Amino acid sequence: SDPPSPDHWFGATADSDLRNLPRGEVTVGGMPFRLLDAPLDCLAPLPVGDGTVSIPVGRKAASLRFLHATHLVPGSEESFFEGFKKGANWLGIPMGAYTIAYDDGATDRCPILYVSNIRRWEIGEAIPYVFRSVGFLFAATEKMRQHDPNARDICLYVAQWVNPHPEKVVKSIGVSGCGEAVPVVFAVTGRETKSKEGGNG
Repeated sequence: SDPPSPDHWFGATADSDLRNLPRGEVTVGGMPFRLLDAPLDCLAPLPVGDGTVSIPVGRKAASLRFLHATHLVPGSEESFFEGFKKGANWLGIPMGAYTIAYDDGATDRCPILYVSNIRRWEIGEAIPYVFRSVGFLFAATEKMRQHDPNARDICLYVAQWVNPHPEKVVKSIGVSGCGEAVPVVFAVTGRETKSKEGGNG
């Protein structure tokens, strides 16, 4: 919503939203992420299909990892999944991108591909299969926790992008989605570039 309401997360009720995700420093896929302890600790490019979000960076990175999930726009699921029938999409449906902007004005893109490096957070009865995710963060909604404290019905995924120009300063990361699906970003982390002496820069 605009302004966003901490009580409603993409229309989810209080017992089925993502407020039970871990907070603070977490390790996912061997890399540290920081989930902010705030009512809404994520960002999404809105309005659907047209919105973009920019994340300032201002430093070099050998690679970036995005802890994210998808919100499928209600009523669009059937048309969205039709994308799998296109031969070019058998490894994932294009649903947005991370646009990495460098200080010199150049840009690179990390495509966001459904079931390749992202999926919606609701696990349901299906295995959260995302074959190019390099890490998974599990949690449970309040509704599920009431039935089983150890249950897991939420999953966030990690997409990795290797920087082809680690010598450049990454100025910012732009996030965009499509008219049927919205990427929701919870944290971004990066691997530092190595200095000439062999340490981390």
